[in-house]
Order: sequence, then structure tokens, then C-alpha cells
Amino acid sequence: MRKIKRIAPAQFLCVNNSINGRLNFNPLLQSLELPNDFVILHWNRIFRAWGVYTGSSDEYLTLYAPELTLESVGYLVEILDRKDVLPTAALLYENCQVVKSPNGHYTLKAI
Repeated sequence: MRKIKRIAPAQFLCVNNSINGRLNFNPLLQSLELPNDFVILHWNRIFRAWGVYTGSSDEYLTLYAPELTLESVGYLVEILDRKDVLPTAALLYENCQVVKSPNGHYTLKAI
């Protein structure tokens, strides 16, 4: 069973059958000055899918590659010397939002 639970602002618990993992985006958010609309894209090893965190709505999705289209260019950000924090590296998209189409496909768009 694949389940995501928001446990605090910018923190999520991911459960996939017997594997649990916590995601905490706060160290990354505190180290960067970000606009209101940003998206963080990373590989979620628990679900073996792409993880998408949307800052403006404090939401987290997991998507497989065919479900996501990127229409913007992101840049690599890393969290160094934090062994207890996941993700440790991600792509950051500033001034972007994730938009869901009626057919269930998601697009990361610049705004």
C-alpha cells in the first residue's frame, strides 16, 4: 500500500508496504530564499517514483515519468552534512506550479 501523510509543514511520511521514510524539506527551505511559487523535484527511493513538493500549497505528490511533463528548467540544490534529512539533492524550479490536466497528467509550468 502506497501512502503519503503530511506530518508537519514541509514534512511527510511515505509508506510503501513495510518500508517507511520521512521527507523533511525544511532544511532546504531555510537555506534558500525562495519565491512563493516553487517546486522541488527529487527521486523518491521508497516509491521508486519522482517526488514533487509544491511550496505554495505545501503538498507532496509521487509521479511516474509518463505522468509528468517539465516545461521549465530547474537547477540542482543539495543539503550537505545532514545524514538525517531526505532528500539530499533535488531540482528546484522557481516561479513554477504543478498543473493537473483533466486526463490526470501533471505539467510543471513557469508562471
